Amino acid sequence: MTALVESPLQLLCTVEAHADGLAGPRTRVLARSDVPTLTVGIDAVQALGLPPGLDVEVAPPPRRLPDGVVVVGDPFSGAFQSALLRAPRPPERIVVVDDGLATLDLARRLLDGAPLVRLTAPPGPLRYAMGTLAARRLRRVVDAGRLTLCTTVPLDDAVRRDAAIAGIVDQQYAGFDDQPLAKEAARKEIGEILEQQVHLFLFVKVRENWGNDPERYREMGLEYPSGKK
Repeated sequence: MTALVESPLQLLCTVEAHADGLAGPRTRVLARSDVPTLTVGIDAVQALGLPPGLDVEVAPPPRRLPDGVVVVGDPFSGAFQSALLRAPRPPERIVVVDDGLATLDLARRLLDGAPLVRLTAPPGPLRYAMGTLAARRLRRVVDAGRLTLCTTVPLDDAVRRDAAIAGIVDQQYAGFDDQPLAKEAARKEIGEILEQQVHLFLFVKVRENWGNDPERYREMGLEYPSGKK
């Protein structure tokens, strides 16, 4: 299994997905070389100890996606989309790990058939065309029931229902306390800042029906889905 990561969050979630057995017994993680915080994240994760069967290396993304299972943290990335389109056929399965609120945007775009382009960076014609073609190819993966979405971000009932109908497997992480590497990394960093040992617990309160409130979308820099009531 090959994983493409471009941020510390994607790295942590890839490690957790591997530890949960979502991508097979062996995982080769390819991390971008031009993201300084990612290099720091790799050092921190390796210091904590990687799960058996997982290897992390700083390397450029592949020109073409390999067969088998591919884990990706940013399907909006031009590097991922170009590798997806150059491959003669889609991978056996694509596992999308958490990248924050972009994961929500991805789910809605796949369901609506919208191009995979970032809301925060209006694309030029060529980038828009690539995002359109990448969305079509990923939709074929969805229709074949070969896309798994791993996220801690709560999907609203309508998105979860439509995703299940479309064939997207929604794999919810159980929570921060069940992600030992993420928890240990955060606990260690806070302990170093405070210069004392700490115990870390996280409780998350989710605003009821937040997915139906246009104002919440604007606060997060997202576009409220057209036709949504």
